[in-house]
This record gives sequence, structure tokens and C-alpha cells, in this order.
Amino acid sequence: MFVDAVESVNEFTRPIHCISRNYGSDVVIPGAATLFFINSEGWALTCAHVAQQFPAADEIKKKYDAFKKELNDRKGEMKINRLKKELEQKYNIKNQTVELLNRFMGCVDGDLSLTVNIRNEFD
Repeated sequence: MFVDAVESVNEFTRPIHCISRNYGSDVVIPGAATLFFINSEGWALTCAHVAQQFPAADEIKKKYDAFKKELNDRKGEMKINRLKKELEQKYNIKNQTVELLNRFMGCVDGDLSLTVNIRNEFD
């Protein structure tokens, strides 16, 4: 019975791989989650805390890119350590995730168009 269940769900369940890095660290933190497809149109379900990572990845990238750009653009204004501390505070990146990448394994061919609807009451 268990073997039949695993074989059946295997058609619909797919892994999500993610990696992240925190500011000031070279350590890459791996993560994994799952989603499962519920119809032929590509609708899928996963946990709310997993789904929140998808739009968060874009926001984290924008914020860190802005930090790096301003650091580069203003590097002649003052000593780099002082400028860096000022910008770390401005962008609130100290001890924060600055890179987050998500990969949907075996889910789509080609470009992915993603719409996230988070329903915390069902999580």
C-alpha cells in the first residue's frame, strides 16, 4: 500500500531547491521544500512560508543591488569602512539574507510565469 501511494504521488510532487547567503558571510545555506501540482494548468500547492520566499527573493536582490551600487557610487566620499557602516544601517542588511535563489526542479520547461497567492489560514 505504501509503495503504491509513493508511486502515485510521485507524478505530482516536485522538489524546490533554494540557497541563501547572509551579509558578510561566504557560507551558502542550502534548503529544500516540495510542491505538488493540483491541475493540468500548472497550479501547485506548497506551504505559505515556502511561497513567501519566491517574491522575497526579488526584494532581497533589489535591496542588495541598491546597497552595492550606492557603495560603489559613493566610495570616494569618505573612508570605505565608514561609508559601509552608514549604508549597512541605511539598508538594514547587517545579519540579513542578501542572496536567495529558488529553483523548481522538474516543474517547467522554458520560462516560468509565477503568481503567488498566500493563504495563511490554510498553512
